[in-house]
Amino acid sequence: METIAFHPPTEKKGISNISSGIKRIMGKVLEKPILLLFLLWALYFLLDFCVIILLKRPVNDPVIPLYNFIAGFLVIGFFLIDTLPGMDESRNKFKAVFLLVVVLFVFFSLKFTYLKGFHKIKPDSFEFLLLESLRIFQFLVFTAAFWISRKNFLLQQQKLRDEIQKKEILLDKEKIQIEKDRLWIEHRSIQISPHFVFNTLSFVSIKIAECSKESVEEFENLSSLIRYSFKSLEAPNFINEEIEAFQSYLICLEARFGTLSVIFEIEDFYSLSEYLFLPKLTILTLVENAFLHGDFRNPNLPILIRFFIRPSDKPNTFIFTALICNPILKGPSEIGSGFGSGTVLRILQHYFGDDFNYFISSDGQEYSILITIFYDTENQIMPNRR
Repeated sequence: METIAFHPPTEKKGISNISSGIKRIMGKVLEKPILLLFLLWALYFLLDFCVIILLKRPVNDPVIPLYNFIAGFLVIGFFLIDTLPGMDESRNKFKAVFLLVVVLFVFFSLKFTYLKGFHKIKPDSFEFLLLESLRIFQFLVFTAAFWISRKNFLLQQQKLRDEIQKKEILLDKEKIQIEKDRLWIEHRSIQISPHFVFNTLSFVSIKIAECSKESVEEFENLSSLIRYSFKSLEAPNFINEEIEAFQSYLICLEARFGTLSVIFEIEDFYSLSEYLFLPKLTILTLVENAFLHGDFRNPNLPILIRFFIRPSDKPNTFIFTALICNPILKGPSEIGSGFGSGTVLRILQHYFGDDFNYFISSDGQEYSILITIFYDTENQIMPNRR
């Protein structure tokens, strides 16, 4: 089986290194947001300091700016790490707000005490509280906006990871199922030499002819069906061959069970079935399932099998439709080949892609499956899907 190799576009080393560096930085920021908050806080303090230098304002007491930087960062850091997560949990909201009030009280009290005791300018209590509250409030709002943005981003990332994980799980299940089907096929492919089988069938047919000419015809249909099952998957196969195998299958069933309650209809415009590709044993498998699990002896509710091959509205394109309806058999059914409709549908999907559609319905009394294949100019002969 050929494999299509995919070669991704070459990425420049410098761009790759920059991208990796940005990803590492973003990873650390998301893991420890307090680092980014500290950088932003330090940048604000640095800009404030630069403005003072540019405007040539005197710094009478360096303790106050230093206190604002250190103690202010501790306040917003506490707000980010403790208060916001606590308020996000319904049980800890009161506790989170109470602790924040305590921290703000300590922050204001220390600064107010220092200004009252050691600063030349004695502040008014109300004015001090109002200005400091407004100052700290804007930083708390900024911190809350940063925390909410980070939280939403992390939620989106988690949602994306969950979706990817679900897709990977589904993909793994599909791979396991495909591998299981492949092993089944390989196991079933271990067979006696077709040459030996065909020669033996011819020899037995001659022997049967000596006893009963009627039995020869039945045996020839069985031989034809066996030969068809041995046909190589590499060889092109057409709808008419599948229909002929189906007719041989019906004759074999009639020889075994007698009269069958079956309605079989086929419309093959211009003998198109001789020119349109169809993987071998696909429709026949669906028909076999209808007889294995359906009641084919009820004259009031026969198994219905219809094949339609006709041109479509588009020039040089055609449509093949197969409809199989069977009453559901009550009680145990015969053991089949091990491959059901699911395997057939995957095979047809593999070969025809979007040009293949199906519909399955069951009401507990009757089961039906409708297969539709659109033949464009590319898939009329065996498509290359490997």
